[in-house]
Amino acid sequence: MAGKKIPVSQATAMISSYVDYLRTLQVDSKKKTQYVSFTLPEIQAWLDEVSPSTDELRVYLGVYPDGTSNPGRVTTIIWPYKNGKPALKPIEGKDGNDEGHDPFNEGQGMP
Repeated sequence: MAGKKIPVSQATAMISSYVDYLRTLQVDSKKKTQYVSFTLPEIQAWLDEVSPSTDELRVYLGVYPDGTSNPGRVTTIIWPYKNGKPALKPIEGKDGNDEGHDPFNEGQGMP
C-alpha cells in the first residue's frame, strides 16, 4: 500500500494504535511525540527548492541530542533522495553536483 492514499478511518486507527503504544512506554511524557507538525509555507518553500533534483522523500525518525531545546524527544527528518542516494544540489554552469540538499526538520513535536 506504499505510495497510495489511505482512508481516514485507517489512518485514525493507525494513529490510535501508536498513541496506545506510547502510553505503555516508561518514558517521560514530555519526550513522547505523537506527531510532528510543519507549517505549509515553510515545508512548501523547502519542497519547491529540492523538487527539481529529487525523486523520493524519506521520512526518518530521530532523537534530539543533549544540549538542544528538546533532548531525548523523537522528531522526524525529511530527507530528499535521487536514484536511491541523498539528493544533490544542482550547481549552475557545472556538470554534476557537489553538495547535498539539507534535510528538513524543526517541526513542532506534539503533544
